[in-house]
Amino acid sequence: MKRAHQSAGARPASTDPAATAALLLAAAQRGDEQALLGILNGILLKSQAKADTAPALLTEPDAARRLGISPRSLWSLANDGHIAFVRIGTSKRYDPRELDRYITANTVRANPDPHALPSPDVGT
Repeated sequence: MKRAHQSAGARPASTDPAATAALLLAAAQRGDEQALLGILNGILLKSQAKADTAPALLTEPDAARRLGISPRSLWSLANDGHIAFVRIGTSKRYDPRELDRYITANTVRANPDPHALPSPDVGT
């Protein structure tokens, strides 16, 4: 008869990989198969949930529009290795999270007071 719940030693899989590994090791050392299955099931469920929430890949024109650049400029950035893409047959697709990463990495913060002098280094 299968149990519908985890055994007393099983806990939900932690978001911390080291904690999850420790739980797996402890359950394995105890020989607690139910705990091992419960922990692994939790990991798989979290993995599936992440996969289900992944945004749809964008076509080259849609990705270029999102960045506010021409498709040719996007093509150059991708071919130069600045923006990752997914090859599907002969087409390229772009993950919106990768485009957001590129935007964040290339954002230049403005100086709040352009007339302010840089503060002197203390102790030099």
